[in-house]
Amino acid sequence: RLLAASRARACLVTAAFTHCAELACSASRAEMLAPAGGFRVFDRRSRGTAFGELAVALVLETEESAKARGKEALGFVRGQRSGFACSPRSLAAVLARAVRGALTAAGMTARDIS
Repeated sequence: RLLAASRARACLVTAAFTHCAELACSASRAEMLAPAGGFRVFDRRSRGTAFGELAVALVLETEESAKARGKEALGFVRGQRSGFACSPRSLAAVLARAVRGALTAAGMTARDIS
């Protein structure tokens, strides 16, 4: 939003996630955790969720700012949406709704993505 409103030329976006006992307990009670051996990354046979730790940092800047530094844009953020699945049964629908919303916000279709 800062970039889109021309209030900044660049933004450092960071996020971190570490183990949270309350979240794990809630997910367990909602039967969202993967059983032993049930979590497989990028595998259709995967069942449930497995929590881990992560950290990420991303620099976003306007195309004009990148060009002024003599750099090519590596990609563009055209739209975004988020969602929350309160059960494994609703995950696919929540993700689909978020993707459709982001595409709509961007004025794009799935075929426009490369």
